[in-house]
Amino acid sequence: MKKYMLPKKEREELYSRMQKAWEIINKRFKDNKDIFEKESLDNYKKVRLQLNSVKSDISKYADLKNLSQTLKDQQAFMKGKKFKKENRTELFNEINYLFSQIFKLRDEMQRDYERDCENNKIYVLDKLNGFYISETINFKEKRNYLKETQQWMKGKKFKKDDREYI
Repeated sequence: MKKYMLPKKEREELYSRMQKAWEIINKRFKDNKDIFEKESLDNYKKVRLQLNSVKSDISKYADLKNLSQTLKDQQAFMKGKKFKKENRTELFNEINYLFSQIFKLRDEMQRDYERDCENNKIYVLDKLNGFYISETINFKEKRNYLKETQQWMKGKKFKKDDREYI
């Protein structure tokens, strides 16, 4: 505007109009920023609440499959939503940490299951070996011995192949 020689009155009018335009732009920018802040805070609270719930359920050894699905749902929820960068990073790091905890628990549970299966298999095979070694000819005693072993097996953990073998 300095380039153009305008009368003082027109120049002041232009300055005031430009000032009003800048005020409108700044107000809209502030409004958008406030809306973003509110929406990002609401989204953060929603996800944080779910993550805290998953964290407490992991410590209670809840259904790991459902917990894993909840984490996947939270990741999907976060993809299209507004978050502050530091909040988004914090939440994704928390989700990754919780996934690692779930995988760790699954591994522990799988090892426990396999150990129980192996112990049960050894016990039953020892009982069956005792049956074969037994010199008792009495059919009823042998039948009862097998029934007791079979009854003991009900509800116990066995791998499918081992159960079929036994």
